[in-house]
Amino acid sequence: MTRHQRSATRPLTGRRLAHASAIGLIAASLVAGAGVVAAPAGAAEPAPAGSAVDAAATSIVGADVRVPGTAPGAVSDWITARFYATDIVGVGRFLAPENTTVETAEMRYSRNDVVVPADVARVVLDDDGRSLAVTGPTGSESEVHWGTGAAYLAVKVRVGASVPAQTTLDGGRVEVRRAVASGGAYQGVQTFSVPVAGVVAQVDSVDVATRTARLSGRAAAHAAVSISGADAAPVTAGADGRWQLDATGLSLGANTIRVAQRQDGLLTGETTVEVDLSVPPVTADVVFPADRGERALIVGSASPGADVVVADRDGTEIERTVAQSTGAWGVRVPAPGAGGDHLVRIRQEIDGQASGDIERTIAYGEAVSVGSPTEGATHSPGPLPMSGRGEDGAEVVVRERGLPSVLGTADVVSGTWALDTSDLVAGAHVLEVSQTGRGANTTVATVSVTVEAGGPGTTLPFTIAAPQNGSTVSAPFGRVAFSGTGAAGAQVVVRAGNGRDVIDTTVGADGTWHSLGLLGFMTYQLTTIYTAPGASPVVGDFSVTVVDPTSTIYPFSILSPAPGATVVAPNGQVTFIGIGAAGAHVQIVNDPGGPFERVVAQTTVRNDGTWAAVGFLSHQLYTLSYSHEPGPAGGVPAHGFFSVNVVAG
Repeated sequence: MTRHQRSATRPLTGRRLAHASAIGLIAASLVAGAGVVAAPAGAAEPAPAGSAVDAAATSIVGADVRVPGTAPGAVSDWITARFYATDIVGVGRFLAPENTTVETAEMRYSRNDVVVPADVARVVLDDDGRSLAVTGPTGSESEVHWGTGAAYLAVKVRVGASVPAQTTLDGGRVEVRRAVASGGAYQGVQTFSVPVAGVVAQVDSVDVATRTARLSGRAAAHAAVSISGADAAPVTAGADGRWQLDATGLSLGANTIRVAQRQDGLLTGETTVEVDLSVPPVTADVVFPADRGERALIVGSASPGADVVVADRDGTEIERTVAQSTGAWGVRVPAPGAGGDHLVRIRQEIDGQASGDIERTIAYGEAVSVGSPTEGATHSPGPLPMSGRGEDGAEVVVRERGLPSVLGTADVVSGTWALDTSDLVAGAHVLEVSQTGRGANTTVATVSVTVEAGGPGTTLPFTIAAPQNGSTVSAPFGRVAFSGTGAAGAQVVVRAGNGRDVIDTTVGADGTWHSLGLLGFMTYQLTTIYTAPGASPVVGDFSVTVVDPTSTIYPFSILSPAPGATVVAPNGQVTFIGIGAAGAHVQIVNDPGGPFERVVAQTTVRNDGTWAAVGFLSHQLYTLSYSHEPGPAGGVPAHGFFSVNVVAG
């Protein structure tokens, strides 16, 4: 009869087993005197109240109950109950141990193990799922023949899934008694237990720093215990079933470790255990120093000794630091050079493994902008009113683009700023407005305006609008255009260091002047001589670098002699040839830094990017140094060593 039958009698005739897992069943025999609590021979148990005791039943026999080990949640193999007597008659009762339920049961003939048909014996399961009755075919009090010459009972039970492995479930009992009409005396009684097989595991300790955990538990005696989900060599359980191992190679956070028990190479038990290598989560807060010139600070906590990485929205690393022994950490982050909110991602890394990823927003405030004047506006000579928006409390500075002098400053109040610049001379101006906000964040806005020239006889301050002081000018054929403002009729002279007048011109009636001068391709320190009508000359100076737009810029290289080459030079004259950046200075030195240091050869790279220099060397092996210092046209500096062997022939 199966547990699926729910009739009043519900004969138990067998069923297909539903296994909860692929755990092999452990064979075990429990007989009287070997782990089975047996009723002692000759001891009579009380009969049911009100019944008569059969005078023929003077003793109660025990049974050979064979009980296989069973894993939690699994169905056992057949539990067999064979009474010692050759033939006893009565109604049978079976009670499964605690935390088990009857899965299927059947009566079998002792001589050949063939199932007894239902018209001879019936097996009826009670509603509690643990107990059943074995009767004859005519009713609950009809009797059945038991014993070695008759029949025995075979039952399968299911162990509860929550039952711990390596435990024993007690409370099993099988009995035969006479029908009430025959006196109700007990003929045979045997108690038994079900051993729960499998493996038990627990976490004894963890070590986050070394990523290890100590596991222990119980298994079948001398069984092999291994794990997956971490690293550890298999161990063998002791005679008492106890085992212990150290799991290594664990990951931070939760680890599911599967523990397996094998006997004779067969998997006979399996369980899982959770190992938690938890680390303190990374935390972060954004702090802006009171000094707006200092960068924003991100502070927080993490696992002591962990690397804390701050990255931008796209994951590109910005800054990295190490958490202190207390877990505290802090970094200053570079300003973005733009206004608004900027997201950063923060994570901690322990031995290269990332743990936790949080986001924080750095609110830099509004970028500077110019509302007035509008782009391309015109203005008369003199101060220029300007206004716009920005970050509260930030400072705004206005300059002529490319020039260091400040034309005006203002503070941003309630999100707006306003100022009047110093006098602007006639001509085109590109004004650069920069704002230094919190976190040393500098934003820039530009606006172009044109200052109209005055009428005849206009008197304007002397300026050189072009080329600007300290600028580099690309001048075809060395022709440089000079321009500026001044008093109408004033004389403007620009003089080179050798005394040559580069330009000599007069300020026009509108207060502006223009002239074309010739300069070589190099850096100049020029002198200005400005003489207004009826006034003494005013002398000043400024610098400018003039480059040829056709200049060739090569990476520096020595083409001849090749490094390590042998040069035949009867009189010691060696010609060095190579390429580099136009205008760069090339120098070759012997014994640099030593007692015999001397310049062997030096030259300037030609405009086409080539160079050549002649030096004199004795007949021997040399290690020479070279240097390549770019000129006004630009290029990449180069320094190094090379060897050359000079021979007479």
